[in-house]
Amino acid sequence: MRINQDCIRDILLYIENLTLSEMQHGIESEELSEVEMLTEKYSKDDIVYSLIQLIDAGYLEGETYDYVYDPTSVRVDKITWEGHEFIDATRSETVWLKTKEKVSKLIGETSLAVLTQVATAVSKQLLGL
Repeated sequence: MRINQDCIRDILLYIENLTLSEMQHGIESEELSEVEMLTEKYSKDDIVYSLIQLIDAGYLEGETYDYVYDPTSVRVDKITWEGHEFIDATRSETVWLKTKEKVSKLIGETSLAVLTQVATAVSKQLLGL
C-alpha cells in the first residue's frame, strides 16, 4: 500500500481534537474507521495503514494487533511530540496545500519529516520571515 499523506494529516487532526477522557484507554482503529470525516474520504484500509505507519514513524504511540477475525487492529494511545510538530506545521489548509504543491512539483512524494520542514518553510514565507 501507499501512504496517503492527506489521510495521515486528517487522522492526526482528528485525534488531536479528542479529549483526555476520550483517549483514556486509547482509541481503536475500528472506532476511527467509523468517523464520518475520515470515512467520507478514505477506505478502512487507508485509515488502518496510516495508523500503522504513524506508529512506526513515531508520530503516534500505540499498538498493532493481528486477530483471526480482523487481520489488523490498531490502538492509539497518544500523539507524540513529533506528531504534534507535524500537526502544527500543517494545520493551516493554505500551508498544507502549498506544501503539497511544492513537494509534488519538485520531488513527487517525501517523508513526513520532510513535509514538516517544507510546511514550516512555507509558513515562514507566508509570514515574510
